[in-house]
Amino acid sequence: MSVSSHEESGGAWLEATRRAAESGDAVAQLRLGIALDQGIQVNVDPAAAAVWYERAARQGLAEAQVHLGVLHYNGRGVPRNPAAAASWFRHAADQGMPAGQTNLALLYRTGDGVPPDAAEAAHLFTLAADAGDPTSQYFLALAYAEGRGVEQNPEKAVRLFEMAAQRGHAGAQHNLALMYAHGRHVDKDRAVAMRLISEAARHPEVSRVINRRMALYLGIAVVVLIAIVACVLRLMGTY
Repeated sequence: MSVSSHEESGGAWLEATRRAAESGDAVAQLRLGIALDQGIQVNVDPAAAAVWYERAARQGLAEAQVHLGVLHYNGRGVPRNPAAAASWFRHAADQGMPAGQTNLALLYRTGDGVPPDAAEAAHLFTLAADAGDPTSQYFLALAYAEGRGVEQNPEKAVRLFEMAAQRGHAGAQHNLALMYAHGRHVDKDRAVAMRLISEAARHPEVSRVINRRMALYLGIAVVVLIAIVACVLRLMGTY
């Protein structure tokens, strides 16, 4: 849910949203939570955002449940509580929301807030990946590549990496580039590898660390550029 369409209406929108939220409108509660969380027409106040997210979440609004889970996981506006985060992600996941399925799968993958369960993580990643979520497509690809919670299947891993890469996932672009650079489970193609790693390098977080044009100008080998991007992605926590 986005509040961007209301940004130009100023304080009138905010006041109207607050009144609707106070009257029990779950969508308005979510919108007010987002405004407070992101500082849209109001000072950032994650604690107040958590209050409104929870009111909407308890009315069954899946998006609010995900937002509230994220606050609990990060300890933002509320004490950090991965178990509470997992509970809210589960509520959203059970309603079929890909963000809830993905976030809960990540917790099962690492055992944070829930017992580690690679099979349950793979199941949840599959649900979200089928709905087109690139993060789940990426982590499900890793699961098939490693045989983690599923039977190892490199061909499925390649297909999922490709799906996520097409949606702009830098980690998937990196992994595919590595496969094409070394001919792992695909025909070796350094041109494709360079294209993929260049796409990954265009991500804002990556491009702040790598001057892609300078790297190409200096003639840095594709495998070296891949290694640089991999290091950046590890620092970002996306690899």
